[in-house]
Parts: sequence; structure tokens; C-alpha cells
Amino acid sequence: MAGAHAKGKKQIFDEINITPLTDIFLVLLIIMMVVAPMVQQMRGDVRPPAINAGGPTARNDFTVDVTKDGKYFVDGQEASSEDLPRLLADAAQRLDPKKLTVRADRSVKSHAVMQVFNAAQEAQFEKMQVVGEVKRDTPPAFQGQPQP
Repeated sequence: MAGAHAKGKKQIFDEINITPLTDIFLVLLIIMMVVAPMVQQMRGDVRPPAINAGGPTARNDFTVDVTKDGKYFVDGQEASSEDLPRLLADAAQRLDPKKLTVRADRSVKSHAVMQVFNAAQEAQFEKMQVVGEVKRDTPPAFQGQPQP
């Protein structure tokens, strides 16, 4: 690459302009910051049961996922049933409000969900909720919050 010099002589540019490269990296960083929390919350191996009514849950809630194989994922990190009480107790100390969301696969036995609830109760969580998917054949009047 050559450029014109003031006196008409050609000068070779030996430096790379990194501004466009920096712009690309910043855009990719922003995309990853937006997408990463969503991917963490959307586990493909957990299919919640269908329900008739209910309200939406916030994506930033502290979540325990229970897969159909009976594996536990505490806020995205795999955990054993023995570690569950300790992990929930640690989380309850740093969370305000102490709210827990449980996402369990529809084929999971209730014993696995009850283990999460018992550990959360020992950890002194104030509020616990179970996530489900709204049935597709439910009339719109029954979706979301109950009508007065």
C-alpha cells in the first residue's frame, strides 16, 4: 500500500488501521452481553408442564432447573442433590428479595421438585414459584392473570 507524500514521493504505510476491527469487536461484545443471559435461562432439556393460567416470570429470577434425568442446575450450574441445600443457602444470603423460581421438566417425579422446595425452605427463601407453559388451546380470557 502506498500513499502520496507532500513532495510527490510515494510512502509505504506500514501500520494497520485497527479502528474498524475495534468497532466489530465492540458490536460482538454487546451482542454476547445481551444474548448470554437469555441462553442461560433457556435450557433445551427442560420442558415445563402445560398450565391453564399464570403470569410471566422475570428472566433475572434466581432459578433451579430440574431436567428429565433428575439433574439439578442452580442458576445455570450443575449441582448434585447433596449440594442443593448449601448452594441455595449461599444464594439466599446474597439475594434480595429471597425469591426462587423452579423450572422442572414435565416428566420429572414430584420428589425431585420437593427436594428443591425443602432445600429452599431450609435456606429461608421467602417466595418460591414453579414455572409452566401456557396451554396452546386455552382461550385468551384464561391466559395470564385470572379475570375479575
